[in-house]
Amino acid sequence: WEDALQTSSDFIAFPSKSGTMSISFVYSPFQQGKKTQDKVFVNFSPSRLQSILHNSKWESNGAFLVFNGNGNLLTSTDSAYNDMNLRSYFDRNGFFDMKHDGKEYTCKIIQSAKTDCYYASVTPKAVAVKPVTDFRNKVLLFSVLLFCVGMWIAYILSRQNYAPLKKLIDWVDEKAMYDPKSFETGNEIDILEKVLQLSFQDQENLIVQIQNKKKDLLQSSIRNLLCDTSSPTQGNSIQDIFAKNDIPLLSDQYAVILINTDEKYSHPAVTEALDTGNLFTAMTTNTMDKLSGNDFQGFVVPMDKEQCALLINFAPLIRETIMQETLLFIAREVKTSLKSSFGMPLTISLSNIHTENEENDGIQQAFQEAQYAMEYRLTIGFNQIIPYQEKQEDGSIYTFSFQTDHFISLFLKEPRSSGEIGQFVSALFTNKNIDSHVSPGIAKDFIYDVSGSLSKAVTEKMMDADTEWKKGIFYRLLQCDTLTQFRSELIDILNKYQEYLHKKPELYSVGAQIKTFISRNFSDPALSLNALSSEFNLSTSHLSRTFKETNGISISDYISICRITHARELLRDSDKTVQQIAAETGFLSSSVFIRVFKKAEGVTPGSYRKLENQKRA
Repeated sequence: WEDALQTSSDFIAFPSKSGTMSISFVYSPFQQGKKTQDKVFVNFSPSRLQSILHNSKWESNGAFLVFNGNGNLLTSTDSAYNDMNLRSYFDRNGFFDMKHDGKEYTCKIIQSAKTDCYYASVTPKAVAVKPVTDFRNKVLLFSVLLFCVGMWIAYILSRQNYAPLKKLIDWVDEKAMYDPKSFETGNEIDILEKVLQLSFQDQENLIVQIQNKKKDLLQSSIRNLLCDTSSPTQGNSIQDIFAKNDIPLLSDQYAVILINTDEKYSHPAVTEALDTGNLFTAMTTNTMDKLSGNDFQGFVVPMDKEQCALLINFAPLIRETIMQETLLFIAREVKTSLKSSFGMPLTISLSNIHTENEENDGIQQAFQEAQYAMEYRLTIGFNQIIPYQEKQEDGSIYTFSFQTDHFISLFLKEPRSSGEIGQFVSALFTNKNIDSHVSPGIAKDFIYDVSGSLSKAVTEKMMDADTEWKKGIFYRLLQCDTLTQFRSELIDILNKYQEYLHKKPELYSVGAQIKTFISRNFSDPALSLNALSSEFNLSTSHLSRTFKETNGISISDYISICRITHARELLRDSDKTVQQIAAETGFLSSSVFIRVFKKAEGVTPGSYRKLENQKRA
């Protein structure tokens, strides 16, 4: 076995358990000559091989020998001829004579064009050319009269003595001719050719299976390394993983690129194509193979159905700025290539450059950075390249309050136009300071808050309705993976709600009309319960009760909410003084405004403006 493993790709003679020699084939399918253990070993059945040779139509007492391209004997029909060295005669054509151990033999050798093996027919010359016996001389001496008879007998004997050699020549010529039809008649050369052909096909299939298995194992090892799920006792460091697969690393500097397929924004035919045979990963691998060179090499690792990771290994002695530019170049090329192939939008996130060693888990850190950058897809939007930025700990948190519930509930009380719906959704974002620069954590809290409030309000308003779009509003909104998509879903749900509301005219209550009047006139300092009672010609008690039953809030509280909401906008978006804002929002004096604002917001108007300016800065 050791000799076989040390042999380069060739046919060799290999002993069976019974001691007989058989033909075997050794092949290195990967990096030939570097790893002796990476071998494919094909061994032919000795008994079957001998049966094929012995069952051939032999017409002499000679032997048939098979040599590989290096002249080493592989097998023979007679072990007595195994020590015969015919290597020096491989270039001979036709029949020739040779001596071995003091005996003469008549031989013929041919070479296969497919396997490079040599096939030799060896026959003792004494059998091939039998000497004329003394009998003919005795016959000639008996009588000249019998000369003619003697000549005739000599002729007959000559023909008999020549027959073995002639038949041997005809047999070898027949065997040496490669004729596919001779397979049916037992031509052992053709049989060996076909057996070797089949073995080569099996070998190619085996090589493909081995390569696929090694690729899967490599991807699994890198995936465990990225996610930090490998066991340190199993020797699964980055150096160990690549050493096992004969892949040289350029340096100890790495970065990670995450690619997310935005399937929900793609054509269904593209999504179906990507699901078949993991085409997305294959195309990404093909693109990286084209881009890899002396400056970097990349390894593609599928993470899940919609995401794969690229582990980039840079060459040494390259400045970090150059590596960052190269990383951005790789992202753009991959994005362009896959988009041209699939027409699918892709979101790509990039990590910083890290060094992997015993003291620093740089690869895991790079993967975490790429994941964190991918979270900003929620606020920035899909189909973007997002580099990692250091986390800014500004102490901002999202504040949950009942104001969101009230704001949404009040909006759903009466019919609205498309323009008013758009303004309402924009106000939801503005009131909570949600834009593309907000952190993903705050954006997620905002989506959760608004989704819950809207789902609750719509369900309460449509208790008697059993429409499909009403079911699962909360889950539908939580599934939004960008703020842009969330905004679109909100508008769509509110439009459907307005369609329902227009079919229910009985919902246009007095309470809804009062609310609309307050929303339009809250800046009037004279706006009060008595003023509303006069406006709607209702008693103050009936007016208060009707408004509270319809809107779930008292008239005075709603007036305060309208005034405080507008005051917040003026404090945030204008340079007006506190006195001016108090006058514009319906407060009788700045002191009353400050007292009411602090009670509602927990801070004075001046402090609120400073906090908002700091957030903007």
